[in-house]
Amino acid sequence: MRQRRINGTEIDDVLESPETVYQSREDHSRTVYLGTTKGGRRLKVVVLTDDREVVITVADRDVED
Repeated sequence: MRQRRINGTEIDDVLESPETVYQSREDHSRTVYLGTTKGGRRLKVVVLTDDREVVITVADRDVED
């Protein structure tokens, strides 16, 4: 996460108040959360479906678009 300069607080913001949540089409053991941090950053957070504490990857959605 440090390479993308995304911190744990931003990840927590998205997991606590997601705009969209869906199960990954590629791997059903993963859930995708799309949301905006309190600072206005749009992120995609992928976690294990059974344990949200296990973050698999995080991406800045403004960079992806």
